[in-house]
Amino acid sequence: MHERAGAIRRRVLKMWSGIFAASLLAGLASVGQAAAPSDSMQTTTSVPLSAEILETFHATMSRIPVPKEGCFIASYPSTAWRAVPCSTAPPRSLLSTARAASAAGHANVGNGNDYVAQVTSGVISSAIGSFKSVTGLTSESDGGNNNSFSLQLNTGVFTTSACSGAVDPSSCLGWQQFLYESPASDLNPATGFMQYWLVHYGTTDKKVAWECPTTAWSKHNDDCYINSGNSAALPNVTIANLGQLRLTAEAGSSTDTVIVTTPDGTAHAANGDSMLELAKDKGWQLAEFNVFGNDDGSQANFNGGVTIVVQTSVNNGTKNAPECVNNGQTGETTNLSLASCTASGGSAPAIEFTESTPPTSIWNYTGPACSGNRCPGWQKIDDNGDTVRIAAGNVGSFYQLHNTGKVWEWLGLPCNDGSCPWILIDDEPNALQIAAAGTDLYQLLNTGVVLKYTGGGWEQVDSNNLIVTIVAAGSNLYELRNNGNVWGNDGSGWRELDSGTLTVALAAEGNNLYELHDNGEIWGREDTPCKGSGCPVWQKLDDNSTALRIIAASSGVYELHSNGEIYHYTGVPCSGSSCRGWQKLDDNPAAVDIAASNGSLWELHNTGKVWQYTGTPCTGNSCPGWQLLDDNSLTGRIEAGGGQLYEMHVPLVQYSRTLTCFECR
Repeated sequence: MHERAGAIRRRVLKMWSGIFAASLLAGLASVGQAAAPSDSMQTTTSVPLSAEILETFHATMSRIPVPKEGCFIASYPSTAWRAVPCSTAPPRSLLSTARAASAAGHANVGNGNDYVAQVTSGVISSAIGSFKSVTGLTSESDGGNNNSFSLQLNTGVFTTSACSGAVDPSSCLGWQQFLYESPASDLNPATGFMQYWLVHYGTTDKKVAWECPTTAWSKHNDDCYINSGNSAALPNVTIANLGQLRLTAEAGSSTDTVIVTTPDGTAHAANGDSMLELAKDKGWQLAEFNVFGNDDGSQANFNGGVTIVVQTSVNNGTKNAPECVNNGQTGETTNLSLASCTASGGSAPAIEFTESTPPTSIWNYTGPACSGNRCPGWQKIDDNGDTVRIAAGNVGSFYQLHNTGKVWEWLGLPCNDGSCPWILIDDEPNALQIAAAGTDLYQLLNTGVVLKYTGGGWEQVDSNNLIVTIVAAGSNLYELRNNGNVWGNDGSGWRELDSGTLTVALAAEGNNLYELHDNGEIWGREDTPCKGSGCPVWQKLDDNSTALRIIAASSGVYELHSNGEIYHYTGVPCSGSSCRGWQKLDDNPAAVDIAASNGSLWELHNTGKVWQYTGTPCTGNSCPGWQLLDDNSLTGRIEAGGGQLYEMHVPLVQYSRTLTCFECR
């Protein structure tokens, strides 16, 4: 741990006395499905509720039907549903497994890798998702936005009459999600709603014209989706209170209902027409519940050392235990890894499973390379669960960012007897990202302020709330803004370098700047600013729809494809539709990240293996130019600077070609 790190303050929730709590639990347990709610119990508690009370209250409200179509709340200890105005669900898609695009291979939870409760007989009429325990959780982010996540209770795909108008009705299937969505900004309220999908309703054949059932539906590839007309307005809940959230999904003969209970002891319900007739026939056979990224295939990233126990209970009219099946349905993910799953029957048949992130540590490569099963060339330089990001400049310039916003500088020595020598250089709760180049260090705050470290303090170099991410190279600092515009500062002031809107990622080395566009194109530029509204100095270097990540070093620019291929730019730009200026260095589907510095190139596999390029490019299908440096399944991130290589033992980062700050906490 850090020598100067202060003790972490932990908030302890005051619990009610056992006798009082027991009497309240008994009172709730006596509430049956046919019990008449009492309006005389419309008070809310002013003290935190225990997990047991919340669980019992949520289960009770899940058994009491809402009086009509609309939105309702009930505040503990009252069990009376009260009508409230509905809100509008966000106009975003939460993808099915088949719709999500990601790096090749991953062990993270989501995008097909998740446990579901699958019944062995009958049909599921309702399901409840909850977290039996949450430990070690201090932070979560999605695309650089803190406390941005979703709770999803998903069905499997099923046949539905709503597919009757599909291009090929025999290929079309229904899929339904019951959702709690925590927004990317506190300015927007959280929502509870349902999202309905018609998978393969259309076709990817551009020669065939097709439309969704009505204009209210939206297209996504060859699918159609629509949100429920009613959406419950919910309070924004921080990730620290994840364990106190509960979600129920109910399928009725004519209406479906989503119920979310929040930590303040309020049950929120929204219902609407059963657009896909989930309750009919044998539609609902499995239920998936978990926490995931916010939307559109994104990833929720948790701090190291988190352990979550998930419970999914199902009601199919029997006491039979469901089966634990790894058959995840959603396209959103987390950086958590699955452990064991058990199933139980009885009055509340359920599955229960564990997921976690490993404790965070940082290691520096000193050599030698692996020999047989031994990889001795690494020294531990820190072991702190608060670490979320690292940045490397010249030799001796290495930094880390904590989930608390603290920034630390490495003193150059390995850990010894539990002591890891670092010095605190800033304590800014709004710190979002750090970037280093040479001896320069910058940080981006969530307010849009950019700061430069002076050695004894920090000076402001910019303030713009459009900034998504920053990249440092040589004496230059570059900004990518949320409109796709690119700006640079070489010390003489800010100037616009690209006014386009397609850029989703930057890479830089000195005055050489490169862009990755959302369509897979890669562009490079000379050191010339834009003139008026035109930026004619950019050259197209590649045009490949599988391009996923770009990096730059003194040896040039490299790209990683989603299929694991790695290429090096040879200096020949595109000519028309031909882009021949790339040399293949590797072709391994396990590759998920690359790093480069001072002429050296490294790659990280989804198994945790780290490899160094030795200089021999691919010939045909043979790519022999790689040497194994490490084989540790805990490695999830690599960073390079000053010719040095560092690795973090954290869950894998899942890159995507979206305008997102993957270097932000």
